[in-house]
Amino acid sequence: METKNWSTKIFKIKKDYGKLIFLFLLILFSFYIISFYLNYKNNNLLTVTFFDIGQGDASLVQMPSGEKILIDAGPTNIIVSKLQNKFSFFDRVIDYALLTHPDADHVSGFYFVTQNFNIKNILENGDVNKDTEVYKSIEEEFEKQNLKDKEIFVNCGDKINSSNLNKPQIFILHPVQEKLISNDTNENSVVALLIYGKYSFLFTGDADKFVEKNLFKEINNCFSIDDANLIKQNLKNLTVLKVSHHGSKTASSEDFLKILKPVYSVISVGEHNRYGHPDKETVYILDQYSKNIFYTNKDGNITFVTDGINFEFNKEK
Repeated sequence: METKNWSTKIFKIKKDYGKLIFLFLLILFSFYIISFYLNYKNNNLLTVTFFDIGQGDASLVQMPSGEKILIDAGPTNIIVSKLQNKFSFFDRVIDYALLTHPDADHVSGFYFVTQNFNIKNILENGDVNKDTEVYKSIEEEFEKQNLKDKEIFVNCGDKINSSNLNKPQIFILHPVQEKLISNDTNENSVVALLIYGKYSFLFTGDADKFVEKNLFKEINNCFSIDDANLIKQNLKNLTVLKVSHHGSKTASSEDFLKILKPVYSVISVGEHNRYGHPDKETVYILDQYSKNIFYTNKDGNITFVTDGINFEFNKEK
């Protein structure tokens, strides 16, 4: 009789355990369906987020297609939690990791990103002088994660993603590979323009005034006439400018800002940083030509969302 009772209890435990497994799988499946539905429903939306990352740069572009482009990764592992808040539960893929230049405040976070996400492509500026200890450790981590064969040197004239005018396009405006400057990582920064419908975003890394001065000449030399005209038209009607070098006095010249007149400008900067960023004179000049200026240390994460026709933004501290 005792044996029968134990058999009944064991059967009940197994039955209950089976129900729990089924319930768990049902919840996982429901998350998957909801995530798929949301992506499908919003597949015409482009989202661009400038992260509050401290004294450094990190931006995430989420394409309507679902592709994700991480432009720089900030100075610490905080980028991992920032990305986790933006990605769905099952999604650990970064389609393009763009390292604008090897300064620690832009690339150190990639050391941690490679350990937590699956990176499909790594885009770099081709500067052979990027031999800092920080960059070496990142390169070692790339090799450890079998990512070395995914590294691509981008050049003025390159395009990422679709050539369809109704879909987002990314144009690499700088650097020109044969004109890379020795021992000046900032001047070799990758500068990229994202265009979607009526709106555009300019990512500048730490590019300086010399780059700004020569940018339009490089565009004419690197691109076809049609692409060059499209790029220049969008630069002269720029929606969002990621202000170069955290608003330092080395960039954002008045001549350059006078051309761009960005509707929104984002300064990625850390609170009470030792560099004195942003520079007061730079902010003064920027204020003359940009309608809205955001600071990551004050406004937090700044996200722009557009379907190419409509446009909105939100701040998250």
